[in-house]
Amino acid sequence: MKLNSLKWYLIAAALIAGLIVAPYLPEQVPIHFNIQGEPDNYASKWFAVLFMPGLMLAVNLLFMFSPKYESKRNDPRQQKDFEKIQTITTAGLLLLHGFVLAFGYGLDINIGRVIGPVVGLTFIVMGNYMPRLRPNNRFGIRLPSTLSDETVWRKVHQVSGRLYVAGGILLALTALLPSSAIPYVFLPIVLITALFPIVAATLISRRMKRG
Repeated sequence: MKLNSLKWYLIAAALIAGLIVAPYLPEQVPIHFNIQGEPDNYASKWFAVLFMPGLMLAVNLLFMFSPKYESKRNDPRQQKDFEKIQTITTAGLLLLHGFVLAFGYGLDINIGRVIGPVVGLTFIVMGNYMPRLRPNNRFGIRLPSTLSDETVWRKVHQVSGRLYVAGGILLALTALLPSSAIPYVFLPIVLITALFPIVAATLISRRMKRG
């Protein structure tokens, strides 16, 4: 199976799984969970069945049509990296969809222990591909300073890639913590990992301007 086709099979699997489970779901299914991993928002079972496959489809269509607006032409190697990132992102959404359906079905699942490894794996994959990316409008730390200077882009993504891998490993390990402690470790790691590249881009850009 080609990697380019795998993501479409994952979307189909999400839809089929939802349709199979739908008759056994209650009319209201939890679709959002609070900081303690407890359900705090509900929706109709058909929303729960269809929303995630729709989101997966929308994300992939966005990646598919965005090259038309690409300011820089991508080489084949970078396109392959985009395909891998798409597939991993789609697989992560499929896993979350599966856990929501399973929880709605009545299985005893601690969502707090699930989110850490899923998000962590996504961060690790992103971190490994970041240093290989060239300036583009689809994926990466897309700031004025990085898009306007390829050297700034490269340095920021080298540093950020290592941080994403480290953050991903820590997020995966939160599954080993007591349930009550997971949110207070999970959120700071996500915030630091997400905000650090912005700070790094600013500092690297200023340093280069000073020579």
